[in-house]
Amino acid sequence: MLNAIQFSKELMDTLEIGDRQVFFRDKMLGTNDAIAIHYINLPRGLGGAGGGAEGENNRFTLMVTGFDKSNQTIPVEKIQVKLLCSVFDYPLRKKTCTPERAVEYIAEFINRIAREVPPKYTHKKNQ
Repeated sequence: MLNAIQFSKELMDTLEIGDRQVFFRDKMLGTNDAIAIHYINLPRGLGGAGGGAEGENNRFTLMVTGFDKSNQTIPVEKIQVKLLCSVFDYPLRKKTCTPERAVEYIAEFINRIAREVPPKYTHKKNQ
């Protein structure tokens, strides 16, 4: 069983995304039970062109819920993974599973997009 902190670390250690960007956000609306995962399919440091539109044109957001609301260090048995928004034509089914399986499931999804989808430069030329 993993807690929220371990989950985020395990996922980062499993990703093979090269210079692409991934961010984790927790403690949303005062709770600790959810982690938003934002992926931007652009090299680090890019994405702000067009007022941030370039980043928006290359991203998806996942929501992972089910961690302990009062303490992120408490391991949990089951969590839920859901794709909130995406510009990619790659589906991801909502899944309830162990945190360990969720790490594998999310990493497979993110790694596939990083490997198969080239950055879409809409406001800045490829550098």
